[in-house]
Order: sequence, then structure tokens, then C-alpha cells
Amino acid sequence: MTEGQQRELVALLRSPPPEDAGTAFEQLGRYLAPMDSGPHALDALRRVFGRADVSEGSPACRWWQWVGAYYFNPPRWRYWDALGIFAGLHEEMLKRQRQPGGQRLHKGLPLCWMSDCYYAMGLPWHARRFLVLTLCEDALTLGRDPSHYWRNSYWRLVMRDGVAHGDYHSCVREIGALFEQDSEPCAFPEWALRHLEHDRWLTRPRARHTGWLSVTPSVMEAGLYRPNASYIRHLRDRGSDASGRPMERLAAYLLGCMPGCRTRLRVHSYGAEYDVVCTMEGLQTDFRSELGRYFLCECKDKAKPANFPGVAKFCRVLQSVKARFGVIFSAEHLTGRDKRGCADGERLKLYHESGIVLVVVDEGDLGRLERGASFTEMLRDKYEQVRLDLHPETRRARSRRRTPAQP
Repeated sequence: MTEGQQRELVALLRSPPPEDAGTAFEQLGRYLAPMDSGPHALDALRRVFGRADVSEGSPACRWWQWVGAYYFNPPRWRYWDALGIFAGLHEEMLKRQRQPGGQRLHKGLPLCWMSDCYYAMGLPWHARRFLVLTLCEDALTLGRDPSHYWRNSYWRLVMRDGVAHGDYHSCVREIGALFEQDSEPCAFPEWALRHLEHDRWLTRPRARHTGWLSVTPSVMEAGLYRPNASYIRHLRDRGSDASGRPMERLAAYLLGCMPGCRTRLRVHSYGAEYDVVCTMEGLQTDFRSELGRYFLCECKDKAKPANFPGVAKFCRVLQSVKARFGVIFSAEHLTGRDKRGCADGERLKLYHESGIVLVVVDEGDLGRLERGASFTEMLRDKYEQVRLDLHPETRRARSRRRTPAQP
């Protein structure tokens, strides 16, 4: 894409958007036909509409939609370019919400388009996840009556994917009730999805209709990791408390964004309470095949490193449930980190004695995840450090060579 085409595209975006797709595609085709036009188009949209109103139906939002739809539709079928455009629109909407005095914006349009992009590329787990997020967003914005938004999520979930009509309506009513109870966190549909998966449906014996919230991932999407960086920032900004719940929610979200990883919070057994229980589903062809179907997480939301008694107790819990992998979320890591003593030495002893790998996610790791790093890649590095007894410098050198994933 030449500099002249970029300037002409910016001039076009400053004009009123066309009313129909045919006219829009004809105008955009003069500038977006080159194969490298996707990143340039995204940059032009951000420059022109960096401070504009991007709420659904606004001129800026319509231009974002026309550009993304141009890449998505035949004969172009450039789904990754379209995905980048709609992800950019979603990010701009979240930025407007975070501004002082910003109001909640309805984000169903970009979420639904992102789901369609994943579906067209044969990535079912991501397609279903973003489609359920669309449903949550619609329900949070439009209330309990599904008749208002059947054109977005209803026909895709019920008519295309076979979700029962009654299950769909139950989900809408459940989300509407959550919004009435606490509207503050509802800026993010991920918040509603967490309640559906953890706090309400999956803890009810009669909740037979929760299986459609996610599907088995394909091999092609096993390495994809697409969290919402704004939601990660929101969870981190909520601070910590003695209960440890903020760190548990953050841990469950980060792990739940890995394809095939289903998480549950605060699960009680007869002898213990598990902060986060993770279940791996689907075909695993990388290091995750060695983790086993179930693994546990412990959250230490304190201003000091996790000590030996806490780590030793968690090690015994892992052994009692015969798990092969565990994750500790501790803002200040473990005691004895530099000298491999105390708590840090206990996790190494655990691997040599029982073959159980215990990794730690600290405050620095959470910052990298917020900036767009892949949690899957991070866990792989930490797993190999314990499994192969690698020096920390080896892991850091590998991390510097790897390009961080884009959100």
C-alpha cells in the first residue's frame, strides 16, 4: 500500500460513511486491495477516529464495520485482516469506557464479527467463546428479553449450533438478574461469563445446559491466546484483600483463556478447599499433554512472598489428588527464590520426589500478560525450567527472542 493510497484512505474515512455495503466496498476497494493493506487500514482508522464517538451506529463505528466487512466478505476472505479490524474497534470501545466520566458502550457488534472470523477459519473454541461473550454483552445491555437481539447470537447459537431454545432463554434471564444485582462490573461481558461458569450454573446439579458454553478446541488453535487486556487491567486494579478472591478471579480468567481449559473457583472437597480447579479438554499436542486432565491453582494475594508452610501444604494437596501440575499465583513469588531455598526449594524437591511440576506466576508475569504476552508460552517456559532444571537466565533469554503475542 503506497503512501498516496494511505492519504487517500484517510481522506475517505473523514467523509460520511455510505449507507449500503456495495457502495462502501467499491470505495474501499480502491485502497484496500493490496495484500499488505490490513495494518495500514487499522492505523488509518485509529488516527482518524482516535477521539471520536465509536458507539454502535455512529459514523466512526460504521466506517470500522465497513472496513472489517470488506476484508471478511468474498471474494477476499481475508479473515485475519478482518479480525484485526474488529479487535481494534473493540479495543477503542473499551478505551472510551475507561475515560473519566466514560459510559458503558455496547460491544456486541465487534464481538459477534470476531466470532464469525474464528468460525470461518475453523477455530471452533474461539468462535464459541466470542459468541457467548456476544450473548452476555447483549443481555447486559438490552435486558432479559431475548427478542431484542435474536439476529446476533440467537440464530448462531440456536439455529446454527443446535443450542436448545430454552437453554438460551435461561442464560439471558440469568445474566439480566446479575446486572440488576451489581451493575458496576458489567462493563465487561467476561464478568458475566465468569458468573455463568463458576458462581452459578456449574455449581448446580440441575444445570445440564452449561456444556454449550465452550466446545472442544481444534489442533490449529491450541497455540492461540486472545485475552482481553482491559479486563486483566480491571481485575488487577481492584486490588487485593484478605479473602484472596481478586487474585483467584484473575487466575481463573487467565487460565480460562487457554483453549480447552475449563476453570472453577473455590471448589470444596471433604478435606480441603481448592482456589481454582482447571480441567484440560480436547487434543493436546504440546507440553500440556504432560499436565494431565486436572490441575490445581493456589492464590497468595499478599504483599510478601509465599512461605514454606503454604507451599508445602499445597504440595501435599497436589499429591492427595494425584495431580501432575500446579500453579501458585503469588505477587511476590516465593521465599528463597534467589538461593533455591525455603519455599522455592520445596517445589523442586516435589518434582524430584513425585514428578509433580509446580510453577509460580508473580506480579511481573501479570504485567507482561496485561501488555499482551501469551500465558500459554509463559507456562511452557516455567514448566521447562522445572522439568529440565534450567537456569533462569536461559528462560529469560528465550523470552527476549520471542515476539509477544498481540491481544
